[in-house]
Amino acid sequence: MNSKKRDDSGIANEGAAPWRLVAAVGLCGLLAIGALARWAGVSMVSETAHVTPARSAARGDRLPLVVACRDEPIRIAPAFTMRDAVSEQDLVSLLCAALPWWNPPTVPSAIHELKLWGSDAVFTKEMLGIPRTGEWLTSTLLSDAACRANTTAIGGAFLLDSPFGIRVVLAGSDDAIKLRAEAHYGQLLQVLAEAGVPSTAPVTTSSGRVGTVKELYQDEVMRFSLSHEPEFMACSLAYWQPQRTMWKDQFDNEYNFDQLLLKMIRMPLGQGSCGGCHVPYAVVILLRVDEQQGILSNESRKEARNWLIKLQRLLEERWSESGGWDKSWAGETRNLWSDDILDRITITGHHLEWMALAPADLRPSLAMVQRATGSLRRDVASLPKLSNQVFKTLLPTSHAARALALLRGDQPFQVWQKYWQRGLLRRTDKGFELRQRAG
Repeated sequence: MNSKKRDDSGIANEGAAPWRLVAAVGLCGLLAIGALARWAGVSMVSETAHVTPARSAARGDRLPLVVACRDEPIRIAPAFTMRDAVSEQDLVSLLCAALPWWNPPTVPSAIHELKLWGSDAVFTKEMLGIPRTGEWLTSTLLSDAACRANTTAIGGAFLLDSPFGIRVVLAGSDDAIKLRAEAHYGQLLQVLAEAGVPSTAPVTTSSGRVGTVKELYQDEVMRFSLSHEPEFMACSLAYWQPQRTMWKDQFDNEYNFDQLLLKMIRMPLGQGSCGGCHVPYAVVILLRVDEQQGILSNESRKEARNWLIKLQRLLEERWSESGGWDKSWAGETRNLWSDDILDRITITGHHLEWMALAPADLRPSLAMVQRATGSLRRDVASLPKLSNQVFKTLLPTSHAARALALLRGDQPFQVWQKYWQRGLLRRTDKGFELRQRAG
């Protein structure tokens, strides 16, 4: 009789007992190590498992392009025009006040110039004493070397290499030196989209590395947080994100447009940059992109629309003595420029800007627009001569001029160029003015 013991498979297992003992001891050891690792908070995940972008960045790895970005940004045009409320002469007067006189510009003024005049504008030396084009502004803002060469001398790097792509230096951060920085998180991306710059446009960092706008977008999506000032990145996400409602940050936290929208409309009125006026602008942009892409839930969409209706009613009640709105429009006096005229131009222009892009059935009243336009016209006419102004005058006047152009459905540079070519403008100590209004 065969004395060899067999297991259930019928295979002889003579001498297997010692190996079974070793295997058992090994298994116990692995279990003990696993328990110890869990107790110590150490993951037993293999190197081939998913690694968050933040962990890759901590290891010094550069993230490949994994965040989807449109080749061309979504363009939001006015859903209506109000040419009866804003005359072409009103528009030209404000465009003259927002001409890019300051050379070299700061980064904030270059950003505002591009937002108003667009990437196709061509100001000649004969017009302004210096040539200035939209192409020049775009290349200045998308190359660190060009930014250093073309903007005011005091400042540091503007575009930095990042583990996630290319990072724009943000004002107030440790990297920012003076005004060579974007003032708000996501601002450059927003303005590039509004100027129609494609995401394939080249971007050169301070190290000389050449990437694209897609890397700017990926970096800011990866570093996204609801604790940031949300208004500018809300617009950037809406303009650049393909048709989807959510995105993830570097830690794999998931966000959606409903969260972003509700955060903004639940902020106290007046909170945020420019007296809180960028919040309604961002809400309008989300609603307009939602018309094309369906990025909001029915509940959020309804809440946002009701919020804008109530806001317009509030503005109907809170006129300043000038006929526009001032820094106390939201009920609390806020410091903007420490100049009553610039503060009124800022608040009135910003409010008209979001109204001009609002959904068609949320358009402001004709009387409201006419009254606010009259206030802008009078305040701009009262600005001091150019030698007494600072570059910051350009920021509020550029928003006001863009608002009137949007309300009329006009392209700012084309309108101004037409008046220049026809000899309808004359040079003054404030820049230019309409000849028929001279004297």
